[in-house]
Amino acid sequence: MSAPISRNLTILLTDIKGFTDKTSHKSRVEIQEMLDQHKTIVLPILLAKGGKLVKTIGDAFLMTFESPTDAVLAGVQVQEALRQHNADKGHEDRIEIRIAINQGEVNLSDNDVFGEPVNITARIEAIAEAGEVFFTDAVYLAMNKNEVPSSEVGLLQLKGIPEKVRVYKVRRENPVGGLRRQRARAGPQGVGRVQARRNGGRDGSQRRSSTVEAIPAQARRGRDHRLLPVRDHHQHAGPRRQGRGSYQKERSREPIRDHGPRGQEQLTERRAGCRRESEP
Repeated sequence: MSAPISRNLTILLTDIKGFTDKTSHKSRVEIQEMLDQHKTIVLPILLAKGGKLVKTIGDAFLMTFESPTDAVLAGVQVQEALRQHNADKGHEDRIEIRIAINQGEVNLSDNDVFGEPVNITARIEAIAEAGEVFFTDAVYLAMNKNEVPSSEVGLLQLKGIPEKVRVYKVRRENPVGGLRRQRARAGPQGVGRVQARRNGGRDGSQRRSSTVEAIPAQARRGRDHRLLPVRDHHQHAGPRRQGRGSYQKERSREPIRDHGPRGQEQLTERRAGCRRESEP
């Protein structure tokens, strides 16, 4: 008995959402037309990215890839093509698929693949959301993360799999390969300026220093304004004048401040005038 042939491959599995429900409302001709459309849209994209068709399982495609990054990018392109196809279609005519991707060592026999990586891919495909691309941590660790923005779904316990599997999905809000395209548009100088700002380079340090210098000046102005006492005339000058005698008493209680020679003369004259006015 010969030893089985095994290879480390990336497994991709697709499946049409609600296929059983759709077939229950369509004739045989309509079902075949839907499958033909699905094949025409999906299969060329997967093959163009280096995928190899292992088999067709009703409405599903089982593919293998040498590159995990190409497998994820192929899945993203398929979902984008189907979104464009479904833009002007009714609910019954829409083709929405789930895509799951895993990587591992599989056995090859009779133009088919077997092994736990294939089983894990099938389990993830069953829980994947329509229009999304789900993949395992094995794919995440091996792929080029700069080309595929992703987010973690969680650590999941899959049916029939003894260990939990960490699952990720492609983030659609960020275009795939967006970072690479931004760098290409910015050019070497643009990327250098961005990197300098992130690492505290010349441009970034100048901007931060100007901000730091401006803030204390503003804070000083605000702080001085807040700390300056608002002079209350009634509080510092005493009560309003009710009579000459009372006014003289209140004024006489005012402490003498150092106003200089000229100021002392004016203060003395003012107090003398107050006394003359109070005399009968």
